[in-house]
Amino acid sequence: MSNTNSGDGERTAMLGYVPQYEIAAGLIYEALLSGSLEWFRVADPDAGSLDDILIATTGKLDAYQVKWAEYVGQISYADFIRDTPTKQGGEKLSLFRQLTEGWNHLSDNYKERTVKVHLLHKLVPSPNPKAEIPLGDKVPKHAHFQSFLKECWFDRKWCETGLDKVAVCWKETLLDLQNWTSQTLLDTFNSYNVTSNRGVYEQRQTVYRRV
Repeated sequence: MSNTNSGDGERTAMLGYVPQYEIAAGLIYEALLSGSLEWFRVADPDAGSLDDILIATTGKLDAYQVKWAEYVGQISYADFIRDTPTKQGGEKLSLFRQLTEGWNHLSDNYKERTVKVHLLHKLVPSPNPKAEIPLGDKVPKHAHFQSFLKECWFDRKWCETGLDKVAVCWKETLLDLQNWTSQTLLDTFNSYNVTSNRGVYEQRQTVYRRV
């Protein structure tokens, strides 16, 4: 006999839906205040892998994938970048491939707009220095996913000058990312935004302001 309560599935689903809808409300509210909102869609069946929230403003389309859970955990570089097999013998796309394939799909279908894709995640990037991150001979001081995001994704000054100017300790990691997308690295980093931690959700709940 199963120990699963008949209402557990609905409660689990709501843990994801409620933050998704409230984040969507905050984003839509901001676009309304700016006067740039043209249309929005939530759970769009035609949006491909980035179907949670679509917001169209003047000349732009922002697509958001919201990943939420009841408890805070960690996400590693491998979790972010590697596809995983399913019990049915198929393949579950990594979060990064969901971003890349979603960007390609939306860019093909909305050629008149500049598409940017966003991942909002409850999990915290891993600070584990033993994580499986591809690195060269020169290892960064903090060799973990959290440091990579801080130094290469959140701080994108290197995008202005190209890969040759990025910290040499992260070049192998960036080249590994390049293998998983048909875009150039500059296009990838300029088109994708990754935000984690519950602060995104809590701040939108109160003042609807972007973190």
